[in-house]
Parts: sequence; C-alpha cells; structure tokens
Amino acid sequence: MSAHPSRKWTEKSLMQRKGLLAKVHIAKKELGMTEDQYEAVLSGLGAKSAGELTIPKLELLIRHMKYCGWKSYRPRRKTNEERRITALQDRAIELAGCLDRGEERLAGLVKSIGGVDALPWLKDLGKLLKILKVLGTFIEKE
Repeated sequence: MSAHPSRKWTEKSLMQRKGLLAKVHIAKKELGMTEDQYEAVLSGLGAKSAGELTIPKLELLIRHMKYCGWKSYRPRRKTNEERRITALQDRAIELAGCLDRGEERLAGLVKSIGGVDALPWLKDLGKLLKILKVLGTFIEKE
C-alpha cells in the first residue's frame, strides 16, 4: 500500500490517506486533466500512481492542484439560528401567498421593517418575527 513498507498505518492515517486520494481524483476530474498531464505531475513527485504517494506528498499534490485552479468545497452546516431564520423566511412567503397582492406586501414589509431589499437578505430574527406578526394581522382582516 505504501512506498514505505515498514511504516505502521493507524486507522486514523488510513482514513486521512483515503480522503486525500479521493480529493486527488476529484481534483483531477474537475480540472479536466488528461492522463498525460496527470502522469507528468505524478512523475514530478516520483510516483506512477497516487496510491504510491505518502500523506505529505498527497498533500503537496493537492496544493499543486489548488494552484492550478481547483477549488475544494465542503458545505458548511447551518447553525440553529440560520435554520430558524430560513424557517421564518419560508413561513413569511407562505403567509404572503394567502394574501391578495401578498408578494408586493411582503416586499414592502421587508423593505420597511427589515431595511433590506429582499427577504433572503433579512437575517434579523426580531425583524422577521415582526413581519410575521404583521402578515398575520393582514390575514385576520381579509
């Protein structure tokens, strides 16, 4: 498995290595590297395949691929507050849908109460709750 047969692999290092190899192959594909280009990069690291590389050399290869323009992306998990904001925004859209000219009214509330031009930009829980309260009173009146 390694260029260093005497090295003892821990489970953690095996998982790290597996993750690095996956990144290498994803980057190769996303960069649109030909086999010749990929082999040239590997030969610069003294290997014929990525599987022969040590963890530090795999990390070096990934840095090279980032230098070539590859962007690794890992979606960030939303916080509880972000999930609550999204839920309140969705509820505002739902309530506005029950009203005559609801979209226009919601846009006006977002501008006047929220101080922003579009609902997705409104991240203040208090202002979102105020908008929901106003929408609720509109619904009661209709």
